[in-house]
Amino acid sequence: MLPRFFHRIHESLALSALLGGSFTLQSAWIANLLVHRSAWVRDVFTLSNEVGPISGMYLRSLVAYCLFVVLFSLLWRGKDCAHWRERVFWFFVISVVMFCVMTLPVVYQFSVSVE
Repeated sequence: MLPRFFHRIHESLALSALLGGSFTLQSAWIANLLVHRSAWVRDVFTLSNEVGPISGMYLRSLVAYCLFVVLFSLLWRGKDCAHWRERVFWFFVISVVMFCVMTLPVVYQFSVSVE
């Protein structure tokens, strides 16, 4: 194996990646809801007219993930994060479930009509 690669990564970096993914999933379903509710947000997220607003949503998710991973890596650098392990894991599981539920068309196309 190449000497640059390690056989393990630090716990703080792994937890930062999980927490970054969790917050990215949370912000992704919120952005999805806003894109379907607001024409202004849809126009802001539309980077390519051929692809539509999903292009901006993917870019926003990539930037959010990188930002959160760097932020939490700097916050937890060189610290013992063992007490965060279970909380971060369950927050990730809840984020995955919420993302799956909140991006269903039944949820984001729901509206109340007043007659």
